[in-house]
Amino acid sequence: MIWLDIRKLEEKISKNELSEKDGFQYVLAFFILSALSMDISSQGEELWIRVLKCLLLVAVNIWGLNAAYKANTEGDGKDFFKRFFAISWVIGMRLLLGLLIFVLILGIILGIIAIMNNANDNDTGRTLIKELGSVVVIVLVEIGYYSLIRDSIRRLKPITD
Repeated sequence: MIWLDIRKLEEKISKNELSEKDGFQYVLAFFILSALSMDISSQGEELWIRVLKCLLLVAVNIWGLNAAYKANTEGDGKDFFKRFFAISWVIGMRLLLGLLIFVLILGIILGIIAIMNNANDNDTGRTLIKELGSVVVIVLVEIGYYSLIRDSIRRLKPITD
């Protein structure tokens, strides 16, 4: 993997020497860096919660991308990037819509409960449970996301030339 020398990378691409595995390593590095930057920069959570979430998301990204790549390799091994990004877009949109509906319903229910109990959000224990619950939900959604991508790639019929 080339880290800084753009000319060397351009030459490798121009000579068609960039393999699927090389491309996969760049995608994996991009997703890991994205997970790191997204969660470390978030505010409002305890530092240890942010670090825990970050480490879990990096682990899930590594597992998920490797599982998707392996599923593609077990098939015909062709066009991983086209397949991965197209499938992940559709699955991501479906998950987004499902999560929006879930969050809306959950928000209404929690709002009603809060009004009925005259709840106070300053309770430290309750806040910690919310933050840990958030981490669990995010990790489970990521695992589900990558599992759906992997399964979809496995269902693909081989490309015939």
